[in-house]
Amino acid sequence: MTAILGNEKALDIPRGPVTATVIVMGQGDEDVVLTAHAIDAGTTVRSPRPTTVQLIDITGHVELGVEPRAGGVFAPGTLLLLTLRGTEGTEVRLPELDVAGRGPRTLVAIDVCDERTLAVAAVNPRGERPLPPLAAAARSEGRARLGVDQTEQTVHLAVLVDLSASMRLALADGRVAAALDVIAGLSHVIGEGRELTAWLGLAEPIAVPASEARLLAGATVEEAARHGSGIGFRAAPRRSLAASPSVTYIVTDGVPADLADLPISGPDTHHLVLTGDGFAAPAGLPASTLPATGGRSAVDHLLTTPGALAELVASMLAAVPIAAHPAVTRTVDGDH
Repeated sequence: MTAILGNEKALDIPRGPVTATVIVMGQGDEDVVLTAHAIDAGTTVRSPRPTTVQLIDITGHVELGVEPRAGGVFAPGTLLLLTLRGTEGTEVRLPELDVAGRGPRTLVAIDVCDERTLAVAAVNPRGERPLPPLAAAARSEGRARLGVDQTEQTVHLAVLVDLSASMRLALADGRVAAALDVIAGLSHVIGEGRELTAWLGLAEPIAVPASEARLLAGATVEEAARHGSGIGFRAAPRRSLAASPSVTYIVTDGVPADLADLPISGPDTHHLVLTGDGFAAPAGLPASTLPATGGRSAVDHLLTTPGALAELVASMLAAVPIAAHPAVTRTVDGDH
């Protein structure tokens, strides 16, 4: 009998020995270690190989998890399939799980119900929040760069998109959308991971209606088209765009005229995301460049050009005050 372990409740299986095996889809098994943590000292745990755990005498709470063998986070494209086999031909499977860019995590908990029954439950029943391909790749790259699923302390993220007439091409060819997708992905590592504050920049900022991170690029570009371009862009508006501590990413095609008004230190920092490679940010102000791609999709360029996304993500993390501070991996992360 095979049962799929869902999100709603635990499954009961006959009490007895349990063998757990993890299969790594599309990657080598040598990159993954299956772990077991038994609360009760009476439980016998054996690991004949890195991807297999045998629980001989389960006398109390046991948690099964996975971790990258080399430490840090799992490689891009890592998909796991966990199977538990018990007595009387029982088999329990956890739905295929994408752990790319994630650190060690607990997957399943086993508890003793009575003399005849064990209860098996998913610890992380909900998977990753869905993101567009580039945002998901940026999320994985950010986790790999920091070595954690999500930083212990989050910062508030805001995006200010320059609506000057010179930005029309970057809006039309997808470079602005690509930058927004990367920021959306990073928000799941360093930010709130749910909503981002997006603004359109003219003389005064115009708020983009709140949306989930996965919808950020589309909502912002659509709102920009509705308002059209203008003059008088201010990179340092008179009003605060995010709660403190914060990082405001300014997507523009040149160095703003009011650059001197931007704070570059303290709890609230700014970071230029330049959509052209003909400008250089002044010393002291973090900046990233998303160069023109000669008509090629900026999303495709970042996803397929070796090192392009890694370089962009590394530079975009430079503005984050907590990036250099200790962080933790969240193994029970709800819906992040």
